[in-house]
Amino acid sequence: MASTAINYPTARRDDSVVDDYHGTQIPDPYRWMEDPDSQETRDFVTAQNAMTNEILSGIKDREKLKKRLTELIDSPHYGCPFKYGSNYFYFHNTGLQAHSVLYMQKSLEDEAEVLLDPNTWSDDGTVSLSTYAFSEDGEYLAYAVSQSGSDWTPIKVLRVGAREKEPDELRNVKYTSIAWTHDGKGFFYHRYDGVDTEGAAAGTVRVVNQRVYYHVLGREQREDALCWESKAHPTWMFGSEVTDDGKYLVISTWANCDHDNLVHVINLEQLPPGRLEEASEKAASASDGNDGSVRLPAITLRGEFDGMFSYVTNDGPAFTFHTNKDAPRGKVVRMMLQEGTGAEGRGEKMDGSMEGGEGKEGKEGKEERKEEEAKLEEGEEGWVEVIGESEGDVMEWIRCVNHDMLLLCYMRDVTNVLEIRSLADGSLLSTVPVPLGAISSSSGRRMDSEVFFSFESFLSPDTVYRCDLTASSPEPEVYRQLAVAGFDPSLFEAQQVFVPSTDGTRVPMFVVSRKALPRTSSHYTLLYAYGGFNISIKPSFSVARVLLMRHYNAVVAIANIRGGGEYGERWHKAGALANKQQCFDDFASCAEYLIREGYTSPSKLVIEGGSNGGLLMGASVNQRPDLFACALAHVGVMDMLRFHEFTVGHAWTSEYGCSSDPQQLKWLLSYSPLHNVRRPWEAGSTSSNNTDAQSAEVAAGDVAAAEAAAKRQWAERTPQYPAVMLLTGDHDDRVPPSHSLKYAAELQHVLVHSKNGESLQTNPIVLRVDVKSGHGAGTSTQKVIERNTDAYSFAACVTNTPWVD
Repeated sequence: MASTAINYPTARRDDSVVDDYHGTQIPDPYRWMEDPDSQETRDFVTAQNAMTNEILSGIKDREKLKKRLTELIDSPHYGCPFKYGSNYFYFHNTGLQAHSVLYMQKSLEDEAEVLLDPNTWSDDGTVSLSTYAFSEDGEYLAYAVSQSGSDWTPIKVLRVGAREKEPDELRNVKYTSIAWTHDGKGFFYHRYDGVDTEGAAAGTVRVVNQRVYYHVLGREQREDALCWESKAHPTWMFGSEVTDDGKYLVISTWANCDHDNLVHVINLEQLPPGRLEEASEKAASASDGNDGSVRLPAITLRGEFDGMFSYVTNDGPAFTFHTNKDAPRGKVVRMMLQEGTGAEGRGEKMDGSMEGGEGKEGKEGKEERKEEEAKLEEGEEGWVEVIGESEGDVMEWIRCVNHDMLLLCYMRDVTNVLEIRSLADGSLLSTVPVPLGAISSSSGRRMDSEVFFSFESFLSPDTVYRCDLTASSPEPEVYRQLAVAGFDPSLFEAQQVFVPSTDGTRVPMFVVSRKALPRTSSHYTLLYAYGGFNISIKPSFSVARVLLMRHYNAVVAIANIRGGGEYGERWHKAGALANKQQCFDDFASCAEYLIREGYTSPSKLVIEGGSNGGLLMGASVNQRPDLFACALAHVGVMDMLRFHEFTVGHAWTSEYGCSSDPQQLKWLLSYSPLHNVRRPWEAGSTSSNNTDAQSAEVAAGDVAAAEAAAKRQWAERTPQYPAVMLLTGDHDDRVPPSHSLKYAAELQHVLVHSKNGESLQTNPIVLRVDVKSGHGAGTSTQKVIERNTDAYSFAACVTNTPWVD
């Protein structure tokens, strides 16, 4: 497959678009691609898809791959059961259904009935279920619906017993939680007012001013009561949770994608009877809803962004939290809520202003409030440590179960272990034996005497376990086990290795392959990583990767590079902001290890990543084109100078920095995929976008040093880029498709179209834009099959890897 035989579409370059970043002039010739609804953008996408489809249609064995992948996926799988009211609920997919179906049953032995089937919502499977929440008594289900993978998810309500949909429908909802009051009269949710979620700009508009509302069941959305907002900090986002006992509302506030949060608590029992309902009635007569504000008396438990605090449970005013404050690997603490009269009658806005109310806020009220805040801070940090930080394990999550127990999930070298501890004093009651792998989901609440969890590994499909907590030594028992037809795990093996990176740090990596596969440096090897936002990539079962190992004799490697959460917050911060380059260095070190140890060679090494991992792909092929044969970049963040201008990108500045800051601009320019495309065969070459200064040295004015470094860097490398497939969705409103569109156009321009000499680029550079698709959540089974077929058959083709029956 050679690009000389490919008729690449030519994208118009608008050289008049030049931005001034702190005195550095940087062109953006494809700015017009940021408008997804323009005819020119649509024509570009159509032409690129036509070219890509023409290439894919000529790949030998592509249909074999699709047929076999479909066969492997066509196995029933189940989610963990969970209980509300008198019923159990669980999700189930028979195999090839577009989406899993929600079932209900009276007991674990009774026959189950369909409660909610997202497959009936559309003919093509592009409408899916997003978040959901049952009322405490299980009588109602509030659920959010995503269309074409969008993050805009209107909320609807179902009456469970009658299986009837209520007239309630709440719009302008994005990144929401749903928290029912225990009386079942309504729920708290989050929305963005004033945004046209149906218009063309909905996929790119910068979302700000999230608000917390209370919706009374059966009323119009315009009657919903505004409960919480931050006018002074429009980019802040919220999470709402009603406590286990139903007495309090816990509001968490995040300034960005860092896990550090503020915590405010509202005593719902101290609200005058009917106050939320009355506020809803008041909102109905207001023009913009603001006059319906509920002046809720909030108590500040955490008033600084100095750590992550996640609510676990409470006994009256004694609140238990999971935190990483002064404990990067996590610990459990308990705080006492001090409810003084000085806080009553006030709704404390996040900008620090106070909404007046029935309580006293004169001199006497302010003095009482100061006294209350002092009580909260007495003692070291104002808390009691219940469970301390582990010496090496990361505390991933905690559930309060069986009234007075804590179920803790730790991560130990990227695999999970479970413990049961006392809620009262944190003492260890039992260690739950689990196989070597990962807990992918779990269920169980404080009143439940049983818990369920789903386990998986690279060679073990999802297995649901049930654990009876009333036993003296709780032992998990298999409740449901997924069997994949035609898959024999005994033919394969998985091992964990530790790779020294550029600074000597040992980076864990899993290597999975056929047993006793000879190390001939000739194997199609897929190397995957993410490396960002404190997200851990744990062992998981993938039929697509099984297929690669079975029918291509491939090696699959998963690198747990820095930037993730595999070893806690320090591991995350070691790959963020000014340290972001370390992620790319870790990844390259893992690739070099696979080559050095004889698993593969540069002509057989395929790399893959999505979202932040898509950025990893773009930076890696720019920096080390000699190291890889092919890159599969899904929904990547490719324009590091403008990502914050769209959707929720402003929240990512805590991970990357922002081009509005001169120092951070230097970091971003040093690796931004869009701004670092070069012709490897031209020593010292720079991207057509790299005028005046495109590296830290140039930004600092040291042009000669930058040119010398570039010549040394590129002179030793392969004469062309690896094959690249950029995959995105036309309805991605988290990472807009313009990131991939602009990067594809720049790659094709610099490597193929540019008139600066003859092109040596024969490896294909293709763009795949999926129609009616988003960032990934809610993708139908059929679309997953099609995407994996296209990506992995393309990679097999460019690495000249034959299909093995």
